Amino acid sequence: MTEDLIATLGAKFEYSSYSGTELLPSIRLAWYLTGDHMIWGAVSRAVRTPGRIDRDLEAPAVLPEAGERYSEDKLLACEIGYREQPTERSTFSTTFCYHDYEDIRVDDLPSPAIPGYTAVDARLGWQVTDNLELSLSEPICSPRSPRRPGPTPNAARFLALRRAGHGS
Repeated sequence: MTEDLIATLGAKFEYSSYSGTELLPSIRLAWYLTGDHMIWGAVSRAVRTPGRIDRDLEAPAVLPEAGERYSEDKLLACEIGYREQPTERSTFSTTFCYHDYEDIRVDDLPSPAIPGYTAVDARLGWQVTDNLELSLSEPICSPRSPRRPGPTPNAARFLALRRAGHGS
């Protein structure tokens, strides 16, 4: 597009004998406001294909009946974020995610009533040395369905040390 605006389009085709062919498109857009500030967004589709255990395993009174009633879990993921590099060795980023699920299984039962969740994540990074990075992340998730089983995810803090060139 331009030097400051970059678009990436992608598509993946997956074939499974259980669910047939799936198209998994993706679009990403990055806008460099300056050399140190970037706004980005992405929309993508993903699926989880049922495996043999979903279709073939049966254990009366322990697992629900297996069989054809299991279809693939579908996800539409929309994300937008901001990234800044205030100094040569520090970064700040924040991301907003909106994930919309369809036909997702919960507690081994198909449930179309789970629409997904929204999340905000803030991250600080500091390149302590050329070989060591320190990062602190604060993700906050919010399920959008009162029918979602289990506890509501609370804020969780992550502190990570990483050697340069190992991990992402």
